[in-house]
Amino acid sequence: MPFFHATFRKHLNSIRRHGLGADGHGTNWPGCAAGVYLAAHPAICVSVMLEHYLAYGDPSSVPSEHLDEICVIVVDDSRVRSDRLLADPQTSRSDSFVYSGVIDISGLPVLGVEEALAV
Repeated sequence: MPFFHATFRKHLNSIRRHGLGADGHGTNWPGCAAGVYLAAHPAICVSVMLEHYLAYGDPSSVPSEHLDEICVIVVDDSRVRSDRLLADPQTSRSDSFVYSGVIDISGLPVLGVEEALAV
């Protein structure tokens, strides 16, 4: 079962180079605890990104342009150590997780929002 992680396209080069959760790389939004947020379905991580955009996004930005900046990394579960995977403390959902560590995403697919929502 793959996991999914939403981020902004502008972060992809750094994530590919250093991995998801690499030291010195912060969160996309304020109030998020440290860790790599993963979901069991791509729609979950896209909806979280949209929720945070509504709460913290730049009011002068264009929502459709913001949506185009979001992408979803398909994370092969063989790259996720189960002993570092915990339930997401910010939600009661059972399909949202936080990972403590760095995940190598080299060679993994990256989906646009429309592709991710069609999965």
